[in-house]
Amino acid sequence: MKKVLRTQKSAHVLSLILCLTGIATYLIALWKTWPQVTSAENPFLTFLSLLWTETFDFIPGFEFKLMYLIIVGDVMLISGVIVWLSLIHISEP
Repeated sequence: MKKVLRTQKSAHVLSLILCLTGIATYLIALWKTWPQVTSAENPFLTFLSLLWTETFDFIPGFEFKLMYLIIVGDVMLISGVIVWLSLIHISEP
């Protein structure tokens, strides 16, 4: 007897949205620090120091450090990959 498992398209969309949100947060942090990083003598250390000193003002009056944006990006990417991998595990016969 064959067992047919169906996956939900909403879970696929959720994993894609989470991954794209994570990548977008990385790109925002890179975009905010790019001018200083490219002109620095040591780009990696400059990037790390800018993550802790530069702020991002998403909503007026609500600003936070870029490192928090990187942490949110990590969480989003990991969550998206976990959802995607759980779908692969479920759909295997």
